[in-house]
Amino acid sequence: MSNQDPHYRALEEDYKILDENVVYIENEYIKLGANVALGGAITYLAEHGHKNIINSWDWGRQVQLSFYSGPAPFHPEGTEMGEHWTHTPWNPIQTGDCFFNRSKVLEYKIEGNTMYVKCIPMQWALNNVPGECTFELWYTLDHKTVNVTARLNNNRSDKTQYHARGQELPAVYTNGEFYKIVSYIGDQPGTDGELTEVVSKTTERRWPSEFVLYPESWVALLDDNDYGLGVYNPHTCGAITGFAGNVSDMGWGGAKDGQTSVISMTTCVILDYNIVYTFNYSLIVGDVDEIRKTALALDSKAEHRKFSFTEDRQNFYYKGTKDKGYGNQNCLDFDFDSETALCSPHVFVSAGKCKRILLDAEIDGEVVEGNVGFSCYVDPTHQSDKRAFRTAQKLPFKLEGNCGRKIYEINISALDKPFFDFSLEFLGSGHAKVYSIELSET
Repeated sequence: MSNQDPHYRALEEDYKILDENVVYIENEYIKLGANVALGGAITYLAEHGHKNIINSWDWGRQVQLSFYSGPAPFHPEGTEMGEHWTHTPWNPIQTGDCFFNRSKVLEYKIEGNTMYVKCIPMQWALNNVPGECTFELWYTLDHKTVNVTARLNNNRSDKTQYHARGQELPAVYTNGEFYKIVSYIGDQPGTDGELTEVVSKTTERRWPSEFVLYPESWVALLDDNDYGLGVYNPHTCGAITGFAGNVSDMGWGGAKDGQTSVISMTTCVILDYNIVYTFNYSLIVGDVDEIRKTALALDSKAEHRKFSFTEDRQNFYYKGTKDKGYGNQNCLDFDFDSETALCSPHVFVSAGKCKRILLDAEIDGEVVEGNVGFSCYVDPTHQSDKRAFRTAQKLPFKLEGNCGRKIYEINISALDKPFFDFSLEFLGSGHAKVYSIELSET
């Protein structure tokens, strides 16, 4: 943009004001800054003696929370919508909206190496419309890692249960210097396999960003020396990644330059009008070997094989049906018919590591038949093929209904490929209460 553009000048004035509102925590290794005039989003993260990694060219960047639900577009009567965002659904984000109206921090405090922030976010596509919700974040420093607990507290007046959408858990934008997107995309995670440059100066993938599956649940944004920022999320192995800018923009640029790399760790989530949705993620500063080692150590502590629905959906979601809503059940409680599927979050399972799906459930209906659908790993080396990471496969199942709560065993030993997610696709009709799902190796 030209310096004579009044929108540009307004943005520069905002920068001057906002730079005065960054609060910091640090340890002997790293320093983190959150801007309390931008909802407490992270605008600064660096190892001591190194440059700031985080990009803040506009209020849609930084490291921040961004959630999605219906309707689409979300355009309440009497509101103004950004001309480039007319497709946008309900989308509160942490910093502010596309008109440069900023979110409001309600509270922040620092205790030792932890910072707490609570804010009212703004609807990104609308002019000065606060979200009917609050965000809470706890940033904690541990060595060269920022461990984050993040929470959405919804209080929407619209009580409709909209279908699941991909959430940004979180959205991370780095300066153009950290242009290279690297992770492990093979089929043997945790075995020190070769890493892949998913986005670089020589790959065809750059922009627009696209969804890719990463079996070790981490992705790194690196400079020419393979140093930068890793993002780890134990709840998913899916991420939207890309670089905005030309090849000539790769390798240089600061916090206020337009070129940027993006990682949004993502999975589909149903966001009820009253949901309290909590997740965790980590930001890891260092070279790529440090990032991978730290992420794998964190991942070894995560539970990926058993999902208990006593308190929430564990990021499972539905196609073709709804349930009773958040806070009204101690299980997944839903009607089903031939258009219904119960879908898992993204979780990588190696070939042969799952022989059975154990379903603790109560099925009302006659003998219920269906298929288990899998998104299977294929060959990640086809850099120009956006679908090369997945292919669909199905195995049949049969469940005996009307026999009370029991453990159903669905045999999937015939599947000899690793998979990233699965779904129970019903062919009959009835009602189900599902208390837990376990992926068993035996």
